[in-house]
Amino acid sequence: MLDQRTYTVFPSNLSLQEAFRASREILRELGYITETAGHPSEYKLEIDSTRSLASHDWDEFVTLLGRYPSPIHVHGHGWWDGEKGTVFLSIDLTRTSLLVAVRSRDLPLVEFLHRRLQDNFHASNPVRERSAALARRSLKKTIFLAHRFDEQGTKAAATVARILSHCGFFIVDGHGYEAGAIPDKVMERIKCQDIFLAVVTPGDVTWIMSEAAFAHAHDKYVVFLAEEGMDVKKGILGADYEHLLFPPGNIEKAFSDLLYALPS
Repeated sequence: MLDQRTYTVFPSNLSLQEAFRASREILRELGYITETAGHPSEYKLEIDSTRSLASHDWDEFVTLLGRYPSPIHVHGHGWWDGEKGTVFLSIDLTRTSLLVAVRSRDLPLVEFLHRRLQDNFHASNPVRERSAALARRSLKKTIFLAHRFDEQGTKAAATVARILSHCGFFIVDGHGYEAGAIPDKVMERIKCQDIFLAVVTPGDVTWIMSEAAFAHAHDKYVVFLAEEGMDVKKGILGADYEHLLFPPGNIEKAFSDLLYALPS
C-alpha cells in the first residue's frame, strides 16, 4: 500500500540536515539497513531557480544539506530491504508543504513510519472545523460507493474503497446494476448505508446523479469526489453535501480532504 500525507505546518527554522539524518536513523532502528538493488534511489536539492544538485546516496545527500541549509526544494526517495520486506520512502519538501509517502505491504509499519516522520519534521496541518452537514449528524461508517464501471472509474473507486476499508468503513456499490433506471436492489443498498460517496470520472454520469438525488431524498450524507474539469450538475441536491476535487488520474491527492469529510 502507498500512503501519502501532506503537511503545511512545520518550523521555518527546521534543520533539514538533522531531519533527514534522523529519518535515516528511523529506518536503521527498524532494521532497514540496505537500499534495495534494482530500485534506484534519488535525492535532489534545488538550491535556487538556477542550480540543483542530485545524489544517489542518502549520506552524501545529508552532507549536501549541511552545505546548503536553505534550499527551495528538497526531494529524496529510496527503497530499503528489511526483515519485514521492502519499504519505499519518499520525502518532498518545499517552503510551504511537506509530502511524505510510504509504501509497504506491512500496514502497521506504514502507520508507524508516518507517525515517526511527522514528529521528526514537527509537521502538522491547520485544525479545521467540521462542515455543518457532518457536524450535525451521527453517522455509521457505512458507504454506498457510486462510480462509473469503465476501467478508469473502477480503478479510481477501487483505490478509494481500499483506503476507506483500512480506515474501518463498510463499503458496497451497485456493481452489476449500472444501466438504466435505479434497480430496486441498488435503491435498497443506498437506503441501508449512512453515506453516499460518488467518485466522478470522465464519461456519462447521469445515473450517478440519479443515485445521488435518490440518496439525498432519503437523507443520506452525500459526498462527491470529482476529477477536476468534470461538470457535475448538483443543483438538485441543494447545498447540503461535500464536493471534493482531485487531479486527473491522481485520486490519492484527495484522500486527506476525503477522510476529513467523513466521520472518524
